[in-house]
Parts: sequence; C-alpha cells; structure tokens
Amino acid sequence: MAVYFDHRVEAPDSSGAALLISWHPSMCVLAVGSVNASTGGSVDLYLFNVFFELCHVERGFSPSLLLWHPTKPLLAVGWETGETVLLSHPSGELTPLPNNTHTACITVLEWSSNGSRLVTGDQAGVMAVWRVDARGKLQGSPLIKHDYSKPLTCCIFRPPPPAEDVAMLARAAVSGDESALDMFNWKKSNKGAAFALGSQEGLTFYISTADGSVYSVDEQARSVPLVSVESAIQTMWYSKRRDVLAVVTDSLLLSQFSLGPEGIAQEISKVKLSGRGVQHADIVWTENGLLITASGEQHIRLWDVELDDHYALSLDESLGFEKGELLNCVSFCTSKQVLAAGTSRGRVALWHMVTVSDQKGDTKIHWKLQTPAEVEGNISQLQWGSSSHLLAVCSSSCVVILSEHVMCSHYSQQMTAVQLTPTQLSRDTFSKKTHRTGHTDTHIRAVQVTKVRHIHIYHNPSIFYSCSFQCESPALVVHEENIYTVEPNRVQIRTPQGTVKQLLAFSEAEGNPTLLSVCGSYLAVGTDTCHVRVFDLTRREAKAMGVTKNLSELIPDLGALRSVKCNASGSHLTNVHCENLYLNLRTRCEGELAARCPVSQFWDENEPRLFVCETVHVNSDLLCSSQSQTEKEDVLVVTFFVTQEHGLLLQDSQPKPATLLSLLALDTPYYYYICKGGDQVVSTPAAGPQVPSSTQMVVRRALRDFVGLESCEKQTRDAMLNFSFYLTIGDMDEAFKAIKLIKSEAVWENMARMCVKSRRLDVARVCLGNMGNARAARALREAEKEPEVEAQVAVLATQLSMLEDAERLYKSCGRFDLLNKFYQAAGKWQQAVETAETHDRIHLRTTYYSYAKHLEAMGDKNLALVYFEKSDTHRFEVPRMLMED
Repeated sequence: MAVYFDHRVEAPDSSGAALLISWHPSMCVLAVGSVNASTGGSVDLYLFNVFFELCHVERGFSPSLLLWHPTKPLLAVGWETGETVLLSHPSGELTPLPNNTHTACITVLEWSSNGSRLVTGDQAGVMAVWRVDARGKLQGSPLIKHDYSKPLTCCIFRPPPPAEDVAMLARAAVSGDESALDMFNWKKSNKGAAFALGSQEGLTFYISTADGSVYSVDEQARSVPLVSVESAIQTMWYSKRRDVLAVVTDSLLLSQFSLGPEGIAQEISKVKLSGRGVQHADIVWTENGLLITASGEQHIRLWDVELDDHYALSLDESLGFEKGELLNCVSFCTSKQVLAAGTSRGRVALWHMVTVSDQKGDTKIHWKLQTPAEVEGNISQLQWGSSSHLLAVCSSSCVVILSEHVMCSHYSQQMTAVQLTPTQLSRDTFSKKTHRTGHTDTHIRAVQVTKVRHIHIYHNPSIFYSCSFQCESPALVVHEENIYTVEPNRVQIRTPQGTVKQLLAFSEAEGNPTLLSVCGSYLAVGTDTCHVRVFDLTRREAKAMGVTKNLSELIPDLGALRSVKCNASGSHLTNVHCENLYLNLRTRCEGELAARCPVSQFWDENEPRLFVCETVHVNSDLLCSSQSQTEKEDVLVVTFFVTQEHGLLLQDSQPKPATLLSLLALDTPYYYYICKGGDQVVSTPAAGPQVPSSTQMVVRRALRDFVGLESCEKQTRDAMLNFSFYLTIGDMDEAFKAIKLIKSEAVWENMARMCVKSRRLDVARVCLGNMGNARAARALREAEKEPEVEAQVAVLATQLSMLEDAERLYKSCGRFDLLNKFYQAAGKWQQAVETAETHDRIHLRTTYYSYAKHLEAMGDKNLALVYFEKSDTHRFEVPRMLMED
C-alpha cells in the first residue's frame, strides 16, 4: 500500500496559470508552461520542486508545446506565434530556430529516438526537420521544409529495423566463427555481401494533417501520401511487431493499416470507438497496444488493439470519489503498470493493472482502483516522471508533484502505528483495546512504536506533537528513549530532542549503514556493501556482538540488501535480498515452498526461535515492488523454527487472508496484519483524502497452534512452543516432557492438530486419549488399515474439524474414493459427483444413487428422479418414491 506526498511547485509570481507540463525522459526535471493575462506566456524548469531562475523564458504570447530531448537536458518549446526555441538546462542557454520558418501556432514537435532530428510543424501546414549534433547544438538551416497547406496535427517516428548484435558477433569472431568473421569483412566474401550495421536510429516518420491525411517522410526528404481517413487525426501509434500503423481521429474512429516494405499501406480494420468524440480528448498508447481515452466522461475507455477488445473503467464512490465526477486526462506508467487519471474535482484516480491467469492458462487484465490523491482545482494534465514514483499534476490552480511513498507501519509490545495519509496515523494498543488517529503538520516518512509510549515524536494518551529536530537519514528505529539514525559510515544514537549520545562507526570497507531494525533489545544494521552487524542495547551504551559479517562473501550473486533483522536474543540474523533468503529457504524446503521466495520477514517479538516470512512464487511481481502485488499469486505466510543445531525447520504455512494487505509482525500467539485501506474507507470531510477515520487498521489472527488458546498463560504458551519444536525435530521424549503437566483439554486438542502437520499418529493417539475423544480414537484405529499415511492423517484431520487439511491430504495421496466419501459426509454433493465423474468412476453409480437419496430426503423429487435414472435404479426407486409421495 502506498501513499502520495504532494509537493506544490512554487512558480514565480509573473508566471500565471499553468497550461503545459513535461518531464524529462531520464532526469527529474519538470518543464512548466504558463500564461499570464497581463504579461504573456513563460516556461520554467524545476528540479523536483526547486525553481531554476536561469531557465526562465518569457514571451508576450502563450507556449503551445513542450518536448524534451530523449537523452540531453534540452527542451524544445513551441509558441503560438510560430517561434520555436531550444532551452538548455541548467545553463538557461536559448537557441532560437530561424524566425522565417514558422508563422503560425506550433502544433507538432517530435524528436527522433536518439535526438539527432527534430520535426516542427505549425497550424499553417509548414513542416521542417532539423539536425541536432551530439552536443545538443542546432545545425544551421532545416534539412527538410515542406508546406502541406493544411494544419498539422501529430507526428511519430518509425522505429528502426533490428540491427545485428555487434557485441555477440565480435565474441563469435574471436572464437573463430567463420561466418561472423566474414560479416566483419569489408570486402565481399564467399558467404555473401559485406556486413552492414544498419541505422541505429529510425529517421523515417509519419506526419498527419487536419483533413485526415498521413504522409511518410523518409531519410532522403521524400514526402509521399500514405493513408487518408475521414476527419482530423488526433494520435498515431506504430506497432513494430506487426508493422501496423494505427490512427485515431477526433471522432474516435480507429483505423489500422498494414505497411508493406515499399511503403504501401493497406487498411486492415476500421472501428468506431464508443465514447464522446471531442477535439481535445486525452489519448495515450501503451507499449503493448492498449489505447486509453479520457474525454470528460465518468468513464475511462480502453481498447486493446492487438486483441480487439474494449472495456471501461469507472470511479467508486466508496473510495472517496463524488457522484458525477468527470475524468479529464490520463497517464500510464509502464514500469509500475499503473494508470493515473485526473478528475474535475481535483482527485487523481490510480488503477493498478493486474494480470490474472485462470486454470486453462488464459490471461485477463484486471484494473484495481486505489484510494485517490487530492489536489486543488480541475485537473487538466498528468504525466509520470522518469522516476516512476513521481507524478506531475497540472490543475486550474497549481502544479503539484506527487511522490509515491510506501506506507509506514510498525509494531512493538502490542502497540501498532499505521500511516493512513501523508499526514495521518492510525494507532492501536491491543493490551488496552484502544484505537486513535492523529494528524501531523509535516509528511510522515517513518514511524516507530516503543514500549515507553512514543510513536517517533507523538505519544500517548492522545497523539500530539512532542518535539522535532533536523536530520537526513534513510533509516530510522526507536528503542526505549533512544532514536537511531544513520549517516555515512556510522549510526547515530540520539535523544528524543536530537542530541547525539553515541556513534557506532563503520569502516570504509564495511560501507554506509542503510538498514536498521530492532527486535527485543538488539539492533541489526545492514550496509550498502552487504555487511551486517548486531548490537546489544541492554546496557547503557550499545555494544557490538561479534564481528561484522560480509554477506557477499557467503552468498553468491547477493546484490543489494532489502531487509535485515535479528531475533529477540541477537543470536540469529536474516536478510532478504533480490530473490533469496539468507537462511537458504529454497534448498531447505520441499514441494510448493521450494518454488517460493520471501518478500517480508519478521522474528517473534519474544520467542527467539520463531521466524515468519511472507512468500510468493518466484515469478511474482511482488519481487519488483511491495505495492505491485498480483491477484494470481497466492501469498503464503510461512513460519519456521530456527536454531543453531537444527537450522531452519518448517513449523507451519498458511495463506494470507485475502481481505488483509500484508503481515506486520509476529508476537505469539498472534500474527498481526495490516488491513487493506481501500476496503475500509468511509466518508470524511473534503479537507483531505478519504481514509479510514475510525476503523482499526491492524487486526490479529491466532497462530494455528494457538486457536482457542489465545488467552493462555505464559507457562502454557511456552509448553506449546516447546512441544511443537520437539515434535518438529522428532524428539518425542522431550516433547512429552514439555507437556506432562498440561491438564487442559483445549491444549491437548491443539497438540493433536499439530500432529496433523507433523503426521505423528503415535503422538496423536496420546493427545486423543487425554482429550477423552473415544470416537476420534476409534476412527484413527480403523484408519490404520489404509496403506497411505496421508489417508490415515486425513481421518485424524476430519475428526478434529480440519476439513481443508483432510481434503488436501486425500488429494495428495490420490485416494479419490475416500475423497468422494469425505465430500458426501460433508454435504458437498457437487464436488462428490465431480470427483466420481473424473477420478472415481468405479463408484460413479453409487455416488449418483446416494445423491438421489439425499435429494429425495430434501424434498427435491424432480432432481432426485434424474439421478436415480443416472444410477440405473429408476425402475424400482422412482415408482417407490412416487408411491410414497
């Protein structure tokens, strides 16, 4: 879950209302074009939200287009009088194009893929092509100048054909490959013509006019008519894979043309898109051919050109949108697969694209709407920045840069803090069953809870401002009365007022601390060079435990550290990096878990042996971003015992509840989860984003071994953990010794449940005896005749009401006859019939007959008649049933 910080761009007083925004493709520099009724137009450049005075350009008229060079800090600016200038950043140097080139409003600006060519076009139909050298300098007069006598509307460059991989050929030539050597020969060889690298930049482009004509302009400056449609073309897109040119007109007519090798275009489809065709509809294309349109309606319309599919997205009032809110503009972030749309009420709607695969392997795209961000005024333009977490928003009253920030949360000693908005926190104290929310005056970037009732700088009983100090630190933790921050090569231990009490130094080889975490009274530190160290915080001053470990020497291809945490005794440390867990999760787990990797990790707050992590399949999008979770991936919460003698031991695994967002902490006997904010949004005043104002954001779920024992005393809890641990390692003497003083029937039942996971039927018999459950003991004794252990354990699971486990066990051992009986006993007749029809056909007629008798008892005689016929018993049973009726 992410929140968006809003940073208002502070423009000069003379700038006026913003009209245009444009991010540089690879730099965090934003260009803003504005107009002032009294002074005219201007263009300003901002680094994030810092204004560059040298890059301020003013004219007595409005700017019409802004377009950055693909790689260089060079901005092309077109004005409504036809003037075009190149503005360099950060020097502010201006290079005007010759004044006699254009005399009407600039309507077309387009750079080639490498930026060596710039195409300009105006309302009068004049098109010019300019050469720009490697330094970003304009080279004299235009290479091409052509008058089409019609207003120009848009332009795109055709991508170059795939060039040979020179590096690969060079390696092959060094290895002695004759064909590769021949390709590097300048003279013709016996293998054919000399090798040509081909153009590294596509210089052929397509330009359209207001009468619906498209022209192709090649590298030799030849302009030829290509296609013609019925009305003015608003946007074009070229499919490199299919060699297809798609055009959309002002009336929302989509036409596709197949382009032949000699420049001949053939129309392959024409379709009228639904929606309101307006001249200034905002239309964007994605790389895979998805056309997205916002035209001031209450819907966003999407057309998949490749699959010929279309659908619409609408707003949800339960997330904070208003009835009748219109969608004006859109922007799609390819790297994050997020669609942003601006509304007439100043809200930014965000849809996350989710790819879902069904059992047949077919994929479908779902769009998941998130809680909106809010700005002032009617939003007219959006654009994602080169950094995918930045979104520029242009509204009627301001320009705002939204910066994505992962929601902060923390748990300690049964207290939680969860960030709701950039300036709002939700606070829960489970020991006192209290819930509060609080607001701050500044954006929250980190939050910590301590047992002395401090949430960073806000404390109980109500959340209010306590103190603050200036500090730039990429990591922050709090322990008791100390705040731990980092700076190059050291960790600072501060008082709540910011005074530095102690410095924990790291050598240059150890690197700069970037990760901090506290568990119990121990601090784990990770550096940017993959070194880790643990400190003991029980004394007056922090003291290092052991020596610094270099994980890059222990783990091949480690990469960067994402998370470093230690256990409650400081004896073990775990680290999550790109795809693996330091404790080698893949090699120590079998079956389904072997194909999974962790995305978050937590040690138990008090039990040093207990460790839990959230895992997903290795191909999950969760590896790239914790906020890009896909619905097709089942998130498993996996719990381990970790000891020096036995290493990593699987204790339990269970799917994360679908209604919850993510795991927050493990504190036996509970898992603590963060709720999905979008699922619990309620209406709040319009002063801020819509957030849960009073709903608890953290819920706890009991560990499977402690269901029904959540309120047990510490002695019972420790006995249960010890029993589970010894049962896992197979030491039955110690297991029984750990529970010999236990008298509670509920405790014995929970231990019997553990036996289902460990498949220890001998221990289960003891547990059932202490429970006094004679029926379950008899069923288990009768199940011993089954040859499969899984089938015997499934009987035990059924007697303990662990029906999902029983179903899974029957399937794993292939005993579909017993699974069929299980479904019938559970009243799941449809599953029973399906199982008999697909896997247990020897009992198919018997199943039909049993189902028919069930339907007869339920009074559904018409359907019972059908299944009596299927079971071939209708000659006797149907007359009997009808006579009895």
